[in-house]
Amino acid sequence: MPDFNFFTTMYNQYLFSFNRKHIIYMHPIIGRYVSKSFNGETNGINTKCKQNESFGLLFSNEETAQTYYKKKFNFLRDNGYFETINNKQIIGGRLKSSDIDYELSNLRALVFEITERCNLQCKYCFYGDNYQSHDTRTNLDLSISNAIAVIEYLLPKWLSKNNHNPEKEIFIGFFGGEPLMNFPFIQELVSYIEELRKKTRLIFRFNMTTNGVLLNQYVDFIVKHNFALTISIDGNEFANSYRLFPNGKESFKVVFMNTLFLKENYPSFFDNCVQLNAVLHDRNEYISLQDFIWREFKKAVTGSEVNPLLVGKNFNYDGHDYDFNKSEHIRCFLSSGESLSYNMFLRNYTNNHFSTIDDLFYFNNNMNYLPTGTCNPFSKRMFVTAKGKILPCEAISHEFVLGYVQEGSVFVDYEKIVEMYNGYFEKLLGRCNSCYRVNLCKECLFLNIIKDDKSMKCSYLKNEDHKNLLSDYYSFFEAFPDVYNEIWRKTRYA
Repeated sequence: MPDFNFFTTMYNQYLFSFNRKHIIYMHPIIGRYVSKSFNGETNGINTKCKQNESFGLLFSNEETAQTYYKKKFNFLRDNGYFETINNKQIIGGRLKSSDIDYELSNLRALVFEITERCNLQCKYCFYGDNYQSHDTRTNLDLSISNAIAVIEYLLPKWLSKNNHNPEKEIFIGFFGGEPLMNFPFIQELVSYIEELRKKTRLIFRFNMTTNGVLLNQYVDFIVKHNFALTISIDGNEFANSYRLFPNGKESFKVVFMNTLFLKENYPSFFDNCVQLNAVLHDRNEYISLQDFIWREFKKAVTGSEVNPLLVGKNFNYDGHDYDFNKSEHIRCFLSSGESLSYNMFLRNYTNNHFSTIDDLFYFNNNMNYLPTGTCNPFSKRMFVTAKGKILPCEAISHEFVLGYVQEGSVFVDYEKIVEMYNGYFEKLLGRCNSCYRVNLCKECLFLNIIKDDKSMKCSYLKNEDHKNLLSDYYSFFEAFPDVYNEIWRKTRYA
């Protein structure tokens, strides 16, 4: 299985060590030492400099250069840079019941689907005819008693010693449908949380994703309670033309004017608390979308393509190309989901990134990880549907339920969750053991791997493809150091 990879960019050669999880600059002479030594050539260490590999000003002659590079090769070899790793050991971790309790105790985002009702019928809607992964929509509202029951279920966990950072914000999210169509629910739950704040040391904040149609009616309440607000808008009038009212009329002018009203009348709130989000499809383009939003609202916009669960190829986004010599394109890239893959690369291919101070002191290079890029259940959020199903997030199929709330009672079976996740991991283990993506797997079981027919398929990465991936990332960083610095800054302090 994997041990090391040499890869080249236009200007340099590098070594990636799987065992040490380091990428280091590598002189071609050492590369030949390694290649010859591991191919059984006993005289590999005595290889000569090629004509275009001058030993340079650092050395008085070639013999001195050879001595230096031989020592460097020996140092790397003796410190495990060329040792083969065992993928099975690295991804030998398995989910435990205690992991579920830990994630619930440290849950930072609790999202309620407070209504299935919506005042728009967007053509690409996750709950529209193109998707088959959700429950049948019946215009149901989530009961306030069930929402409070979930919070009261979590409360003793949030207040327990298992919560390693009780002073960190807990986001209470309102989702739909269109959440503002159930505004009385929002009022009542906000009032309940405000009282809870007074009784505990916990810090809560509210967030909501809205289509913006009813925003002008409830903006005072939203601003007063300092919501983190996401408004959906796909760009100009044509780009937004999939977002329709039930009568077929376009919603652009209403949403645009409501967003503009918020910006002009609550500028501080708009600057600090409002995020704009777009769905990318065949009627818009991300760079021109960014230009439009920046021109109108002086904000960046996040964009994501039509959900991968979409059946067929409707609304497929055509893609875009960045010109990294233009500042506006750099700004666009850094606010996009694409930059996250580079961020993830730096996190996983540099052995000096630590998310918390505890990681710095207790770092374990031999730690076992779970297979795939699937999040631990509840490590990112808990999503409660209007029907009372409890899911790890809003993006996955409703069949992967982890619990439910019913008539004011919450049911979460830790052992059943563990059995489900570990069962999937065991089925994938043979594939994972020979995959070179072990350090950079982004495949979610529920979004990317488990198919509609219940078969399991993933993006397996072979050795040569892995070398090309490393070369592509490092070529990008070499070509655009300013972009690299921005990505690295966000990686280090994320």
